[in-house]
Amino acid sequence: MLADLAEATGLTAAYSTVLRPLRPRGTGHDPGRIATDLAVMLADGGEAIADLAVLRDQREVFGPVVSTPRSSI
Repeated sequence: MLADLAEATGLTAAYSTVLRPLRPRGTGHDPGRIATDLAVMLADGGEAIADLAVLRDQREVFGPVVSTPRSSI
């Protein structure tokens, strides 16, 4: 519901507009969507970026979630 509320109220779009300079040449994930997904993850009790997997595994509840970053090391 939180992700839907963020979409309906324009919060995700506002994040996207403000954070657009952090996304060089339009590559990668939308920073507004990332900020919304992180907020939902924290509200759901998540403590680390890896906890986004919990949201991703419940797509029917939370909708699409950005992918977890992988180390290139």
